[in-house]
Parts: sequence; C-alpha cells; structure tokens
Amino acid sequence: MNTRTVDCIYHGLSFLAVISVLSPLMMLFFFFLIGDSVLWSVFLSALFFLSGYGMQVLYAKMAGAYRYRNRYESGAGNGRRFTVAASAGPVAVSLLLSFFASFLFEYLFRLRYEAGLTDAYNLDSPLPFIGAVGMFLALLSGIVLWFYPPERLASVRVVVTAVVLFFIAGLFFGGSTVIVGSLIVFSVCMVLILNQSHISRSFRGSVVCVLTGEARLYNTKLTLLFLGGMLLAAFGLAVVFGGLWSVLRGALYVFLYNVLRSEDSKEAERYYDAELAAGEFRKAVYGGSAFLEIASYIVLALMAVLLLWMITRKQNVVKNLLERIRRWIEDVIAFWTMAGEMFKLEKPEILNYKDERKKIQRAAVRDYHEMAENTDTYANYASRLEKLPTMDEKIGYAYRMLIRVCRSRNIPIKLSDTPREVKAKIHRADIADVDSITDVLELVKYAQKDPGEKGDLCLRSISEIVKKYLA
Repeated sequence: MNTRTVDCIYHGLSFLAVISVLSPLMMLFFFFLIGDSVLWSVFLSALFFLSGYGMQVLYAKMAGAYRYRNRYESGAGNGRRFTVAASAGPVAVSLLLSFFASFLFEYLFRLRYEAGLTDAYNLDSPLPFIGAVGMFLALLSGIVLWFYPPERLASVRVVVTAVVLFFIAGLFFGGSTVIVGSLIVFSVCMVLILNQSHISRSFRGSVVCVLTGEARLYNTKLTLLFLGGMLLAAFGLAVVFGGLWSVLRGALYVFLYNVLRSEDSKEAERYYDAELAAGEFRKAVYGGSAFLEIASYIVLALMAVLLLWMITRKQNVVKNLLERIRRWIEDVIAFWTMAGEMFKLEKPEILNYKDERKKIQRAAVRDYHEMAENTDTYANYASRLEKLPTMDEKIGYAYRMLIRVCRSRNIPIKLSDTPREVKAKIHRADIADVDSITDVLELVKYAQKDPGEKGDLCLRSISEIVKKYLA
C-alpha cells in the first residue's frame, strides 16, 4: 500500500469527522422536517458536505487551481489556506441553492402540516429559512475542507469549535443517540488523524519515500489497537461498577423490605405471585436497565469464583484477612474505650468538710530515650530505675530499655511506633511476656491508671531481659 492510498484513507476520516459534527446540527436546523431522526440527520449532513466538496473539486479543475502541496507551499493565485477568490464559484452556487431550497423546505413543511404530522406551520415561520442557513453552512464546510490536508483538522481550534457545537446541540436534544454517536465517531477520527499529523507535517515533500505507506498503516493499526484496549477497559470498569452498585442496591432493597414490612404484608405474601415480585424487584433495583441486570450477574459470578479460589487455593489468604479484620475491630474498640476514659471530667473530692482537694495522678510515660541509651551496665540500670519516684516513670524508662534490647537484635523499631506496632515486631524475637508488658504500658500511657501489681510484674520481666543484655 503506497502513501497516496493512505492519504486517501485519511481524507475519508476527515470527511467522517466533519459529517459527525454536522449531523447534530442538521437535526437542529431541520427539526421541523425530520424531527429527531438519526438517519435523516446523517444523510443530510453527508449530502450537503459532499456536494460542497464536489463543487469545489470541479471548480478547481476548470480554473486550473490546486490546493496544498509540499509543506503547504502556495502556487499561482492559490494561497496556503481558504480564500474567497479561489472558491468564489462554489460559494455563489451554494448561496443560490440554499435560497431556492428555502422554498422547497417551506413546501415540505406545509405538506407535513396538511398530513397532520406537525402543528407549528404558518406562512411567516422562519424555520424554512433556518433550514436554508444550515444547508449553506454544510455546503461551505465541504468547500473549505478541500483547501486543507486532513492533518490540519487535528488542531486545538477545530476541536474546541466541535466541542462547542456538540454542547449547543446537547442543550436542545440532551444525550440523544445522534449526539453520543457523533461524538464517539468524531473522537476516534481525531485520534487517528492526530496520530498521523506529526508524521505528515515532518515528511511531506522530497523525503516522503522515507515514510512508506505500510509504516503509516502499521502505525494506524497500533493506534486502533490502543483505542480498542481503552474502550474495552472502560467497558469492563462500567460493568464492574454498575454490577457492584446493582448488588448493593439489591441487598439494601431486601434489607429494608424485611425491616419495614408490616404483619399484614407478611400475611399477604402467601398469596403473592413470584413473577410479579421478581418484576417489582427488577424495577426497583435495575430501573428497567438490562445492562445493570447483566452486570450484576457478572459481578456475582466473579465474586463466587474469587471466593472459591481463596478457599481452595489460598486458605492462608482467608485466615490473614479474618485476622486483620479481628485486629482492626479490637483496635477500634480499644481506641474508643480509652478515648472515653481520657475525656471524662475529673471531679474534685472534698475531704473532712474542709477546703481540701485530692487530685488524681495524671500518669504519663515520658521520653526516656536518651536516658536508656546512656545506660551501660545493669547496676546503672537498676540504680536509675530505683531513683525514679513513680511507677509510670519506672515503666517508661524500663520500656525504653526493652526497645534498645530489641534494636540490638536487628528488630526495626521506630520511635514513632505505637505499643501495638512494637508488640507485633517483638513477637518475632520470641521475647516472653510481651503481651502483658504492652497491656501495662497502654494502661499507663493511654488510660492513665495505676497498674498496681501488674506494674511490678512488668518491671520484673523487663529487668530480666535487660540483665541478660547488659551482662
């Protein structure tokens, strides 16, 4: 396949892109004649556009003019772009055709009125004139496109203009079939044209032999494959999200139905038709959409396959998932329990009927990181531990020494780790009593309570570990 054949293919894509933009406009201009007919709007846009393009081709042959050449070089009397002088004949003919067509449109409009197909007809109606304006614009678009190569359509100005036209048509017709379909066709054509735009601009001319038609066609196939993959991925996401939404709606419908139904309705269910109930369920959940119903079945099938695979092949996955859920629930319960105790208002206790107040000790674990790092011997550790006045300070210092021991065993503990996170890491080192140590630390640090005998046991356990480390 040579380069000229590929150029013809891209000319066809440029025609299709322009026709896709004109189709919603033809429905807008000729709504009084064709209504919301998709077939007629596409036919009229193609007829008028190709007619304008054909008139310009014939006029150029008779006048001996030519359009763009290598790198858009201009020739005698024919500039690089559209000019009135080079298209005066076709533009004049288009004006005359549109003028006489307005009378034809008025006649067809009256026939529709007499046939009872419309009630908007009157002698002073501007609708036939509006149709003639739309016809002239479509003819003019074909004339103008003759002057430019297909890659010139891939510009910001053209894309913005097309989006504005689609938006204007959407204000009148919403998301109709002709607008959605035309927008998809226009987008695909513009992607393909844009893919070749840089190649055509760079190699048009004396080095055109370097870029063969086969290479350009292969590049086009890759672009189509990429577009197909993107559309398939978008469709898959639409199926998954639509199915999940439908399954959730169905579950919510069943739940609310069982919660809100009365005793009379329960009695009436014995005489309820199953097909009628299924129809009401589909109407409430899917809203009459076959796509959502099929998508929900697909999602349920995928969930069943995934669950079966997890049970038969990956039993550890299920166990780990359940374990994580259990830990998450425990963490949430512990957090709210401790938060509730921390935010309780402290009321002063009045003793001996005098103005004496006894304050509850606000236990807190200080940062004993530097103190623990400077401890070199067990005797030094025991001496410092004994000098600390309160139990919470002793636990804080001993706990920092425990972290120092764990770090010496290459356990990656951070200063920002929570006691639960430290506990999970220490478990790998097979250190005894780590659960009770963590419980005492949380009791002191978060609940701010006196640990009592548990505190002494905790200090004894940590001291034994530290003693082995510093021995």
